[in-house]
Amino acid sequence: MPLIEASGTNNLLQVMGRIYSEPESITQPIIENEFTETAQRFIAALSRELPDVDLEILRWRFHFLIGSIIHLMKIQAPIGMQPSPERLRHGVQQLIEYSAAGLTAHGDETYD
Repeated sequence: MPLIEASGTNNLLQVMGRIYSEPESITQPIIENEFTETAQRFIAALSRELPDVDLEILRWRFHFLIGSIIHLMKIQAPIGMQPSPERLRHGVQQLIEYSAAGLTAHGDETYD
């Protein structure tokens, strides 16, 4: 798994941790500038595969997916468990299953 095996992962974690710990007024422009195009490509691909999911709902689900990935990168084991490479591999598999279920879920897609 590239995330687990990548050299320099600690640097990436430090950057992501820093980005998400700073005030939104500082980080939002950086995130928008650096990640919007990539995020739009992912959302477009997901939209093609999940045509029955409203685009706004899909954007929220993608938003939560990214938050989950960042959380797993920063905290690599559940509370009360020691991190290890094997536990992280298991966590990535769990995240994939969790994300697939969340992206494809059918629910009340109306707003008040």
